[in-house]
Amino acid sequence: MSEARTDSSEQLARERRYAPYAAAAAAAGAIATVAAIAAVASAGIGRSTADRARLLDYDGARAELLVSTFFQVLAVAGTVAALVYLLVAAARRVPGVPRWTPVLVLVAGLLLAVGTAWRQLDILGIAHDFATGTPTRGAAGERRADDLVRGLPTLPLALAFVGTLLIAASIVFANVVAMRAGLVSRFLGIVGIIVGALHVLPLAGGPQILQVFWLGALALLFLDRWPGGRGPAWSSGQAEPWPVPQRR
Repeated sequence: MSEARTDSSEQLARERRYAPYAAAAAAAGAIATVAAIAAVASAGIGRSTADRARLLDYDGARAELLVSTFFQVLAVAGTVAALVYLLVAAARRVPGVPRWTPVLVLVAGLLLAVGTAWRQLDILGIAHDFATGTPTRGAAGERRADDLVRGLPTLPLALAFVGTLLIAASIVFANVVAMRAGLVSRFLGIVGIIVGALHVLPLAGGPQILQVFWLGALALLFLDRWPGGRGPAWSSGQAEPWPVPQRR
């Protein structure tokens, strides 16, 4: 019994020690998501579906798109770090969670970040080649643009796609386990599940806005600044139901 209490106290001490870093990662992920959206909006890229027009727009907004790519990668890193912290804490309270799941989250984040950055750099590269070469107008320009787009490597797109699927599954799984452990309320857990689902089914523009709220809420939760106090599972080290408002 004393050994179990020692293990639990050590576990709680580790969680308290890493909580500020996890909260900072979650906050950074939220801020970076907003910054990435703002950078794309400031680029003023049109809605044309023609490859020629899109490449010219991309080359004209090269700086904004590079900034957006940087913040997208930063958002992935912050989300992954916060997710790993939540998943590890939940796994220690809920039996049966595989120990390799945090590693899978890290791999998923790496695939998504590398694939996203690689793909964007490739697109900006051919956009610059097209804008500085000839021809850029008329039917010949359209054919040249189409050839450049078709020549883009598919590996970075595949990496980003696999990373997105794994991140989505990880977010859903972590929130389900965290709800079972009593580390998040049912409301916040459901919001997290929706965020994960929107990575795969990007309805209404995708998960960005809801993800900002979810990450910001996790930052408050990790720092024990949750309105009304967080669930007792955080202080006991055991799985305990998150109290309903009436019980509070």
